Amino acid sequence: MKNLILTLTLMLAITRCSHTPAAGDTSAKDAAGASSLREKNSLETTIYLQPFGNFTEQEAKRLTKSLDEGLHKIFPKVTYKYVVLAPKPLPEDSYYKPRNRYLADVLLKHIGTDNGFIFGLTHKDISFKIHGHENYGIMGLTRVGGNRSIVSDFRVGKNNFVPVIVHEYLHGVSSAQHCENQDCLMCDYSARKNKKMEIKLCSEKHGTIR
Repeated sequence: MKNLILTLTLMLAITRCSHTPAAGDTSAKDAAGASSLREKNSLETTIYLQPFGNFTEQEAKRLTKSLDEGLHKIFPKVTYKYVVLAPKPLPEDSYYKPRNRYLADVLLKHIGTDNGFIFGLTHKDISFKIHGHENYGIMGLTRVGGNRSIVSDFRVGKNNFVPVIVHEYLHGVSSAQHCENQDCLMCDYSARKNKKMEIKLCSEKHGTIR
């Protein structure tokens, strides 16, 4: 756990992405999965999509096309295989009633894979305890160097959802850190200043990811 990194960024003062060690004993499995992904970076990778709650299986299947296009902008040599899992109800232990939100770190504990990368998908607002705030709304939670992520389109809308997912994927599979360049996908959301997210990386800090 102590080798994992905690980072949280802010978009439009209330919208954030985070990559963090979640509670539990799965960090070794996450690291092994991500290592396997990096070794196969020029071959193929399986992406698992786990819908939660009212995020339907059909929506997840439709998402695969645009997600594949987005990922290939960063990793053009990789062949991605997509597996859409049967929807799960949102876990009761993840619900934060005072704000009608779901705790992202708890949701993260309800997904996992021994190979490939898995995304939990939800339309609901998700949140995280950070920087002295008990419950802050975020867009995604990802282990740096891990192979699982929770993402929500509640704060970003469907049109900007794929860049958020790719952003989170890079936190995991490439251990990518945030960037100050507003034209870079990995730009800290608080520094973006409402600028639309585009799936491209700066050469200064992230030119070696490919």
